[in-house]
Amino acid sequence: MREFRKIVDLPPARLRKSDVRELANLLVEAAPDNRVSSGFVEPYSFSIEAGEITLKADSIEQLLSQELPKTADTLVISVVGWAKDRGIDRGVTVRVGRQSATAQVHSTNEIWFQGITQKILHFFQHRRSWYSKIHFWLPSFMGMITGGCIAACVALLAMEKPVTAAFAFITIVALFCCSKWIVTGRLFPTTDIRFGDQRKVDSAVLGIVVAAIGVSATVVGVAFEIIREVSK
Repeated sequence: MREFRKIVDLPPARLRKSDVRELANLLVEAAPDNRVSSGFVEPYSFSIEAGEITLKADSIEQLLSQELPKTADTLVISVVGWAKDRGIDRGVTVRVGRQSATAQVHSTNEIWFQGITQKILHFFQHRRSWYSKIHFWLPSFMGMITGGCIAACVALLAMEKPVTAAFAFITIVALFCCSKWIVTGRLFPTTDIRFGDQRKVDSAVLGIVVAAIGVSATVVGVAFEIIREVSK
């Protein structure tokens, strides 16, 4: 018997409590529990990880009725379906979090396999984060900017401009912190899962503003010092 399997990379997205419920219902409806008798494999599994806390449940309503953290590091939804005349013939595991987002799909039914894959992609594409198109390039972009600031700092020290060089150094430290937060998903997470109230200021926007101000000030400072040296 042929079986179709695929691991799908999902786009960066923002999920709130209502979105998590909608995603869970989408998957449950696609894999109804047709077991002839109860077995060792549970049809549905839901879990949320936040720091050292892990919440688990057999239904989405049971999960969401618990005391939820304001933000989650990882959300995992797993469903399996049975054919009426045989065993498990389909399954989906969606695992999304700060650093990655994937959907693992398998089935012996090609039509169902293709259909649920497209539904999951459609769901996440309609909840894309505003930075989704540049998310993949952010670490490289931050590395390039940091390298430029290091070069500027060295140039300023060579020009005996310690004050401006010190400001450039502070900018470098800030960029290193931003890069670390990006890699770990604290800044620009792959999937921003939030159950608490929406923050007035998005950390990603704040990070961009701070980094942009620092980089711009460094560039202006270097340009100013170069102009002064040339005009002497």
